[in-house]
Amino acid sequence: MPSFLSRLVQHRLATAGGIVLIVLIAMALFAPWLAPHDPEAVHPEAGLHGPSWEYPLGQDPLGRCILSRMLYGARVSLSVGFLAGVLSLGVGIVMGSLAGYFGGWVDLVIMRLAEVFMTVPQFLLVIAAVAIVGPSFTSVLVIIGLSSWTGYARVLRGEILGIKQKPFVEAARAYGASDLRILARHVLPNCLAPLIVMVTLNVASVILLESSLSFLGFGIQEPQASWGSILSQGRAFFQTAPHVATFPGLAIMAAVLAFNLLGDGLRDALDPKLVEGE
Repeated sequence: MPSFLSRLVQHRLATAGGIVLIVLIAMALFAPWLAPHDPEAVHPEAGLHGPSWEYPLGQDPLGRCILSRMLYGARVSLSVGFLAGVLSLGVGIVMGSLAGYFGGWVDLVIMRLAEVFMTVPQFLLVIAAVAIVGPSFTSVLVIIGLSSWTGYARVLRGEILGIKQKPFVEAARAYGASDLRILARHVLPNCLAPLIVMVTLNVASVILLESSLSFLGFGIQEPQASWGSILSQGRAFFQTAPHVATFPGLAIMAAVLAFNLLGDGLRDALDPKLVEGE
């Protein structure tokens, strides 16, 4: 039977998405060596110049190198996506585990809290929170992470409700294992597949959300670069200098599409029905 990795590699779209992500991550990690210019160096006299040998993606309204800013912006956008995704996953695992395993009033309180979060559009919630605490890399990351846990919690709760009645869980309980040990050793490992898929899809959503916030001025602030802020600078010059907005827009599209393709591949590779049918 082919391994999980073999099944994933056989999924061509997922492989393509993975390759794109590897390239984007490599660009972010090696930005100081790949960037041809200082991303914050201003040359007002050369503002909005198009692509050239010296500036492969052109220059922004202040004459800064768009390629250099996009490489450093990849660090910001991908870091927010990954770190906020990990934070929301951690909160979702805690809340979903408590709700699904203990049930009763604990389940009632957590699920009602999740419903409160879900009744308010996340974008509006994040904008309101950022407006209160102030826009910065840390505040955007934490606020997005703390507002994205509900999906994980609901999925994990449903998985645990079905698993906690299984004979192996009852046997562990009969042997005197603590609730924490049962959750960590017997329950959560059997719930990982849907969470892994959700992480990839959530990271894509976080990158899009961060880019939208930065585009509107509520996210990463100047002079720090992010794809959304670079895109925002180019919106007023789209007819006269379309390169300013085009390249960061393509980068956002590529990252979001790559994560979604990888998520689809992971879902198919982890599908128990497909595994059993082989």
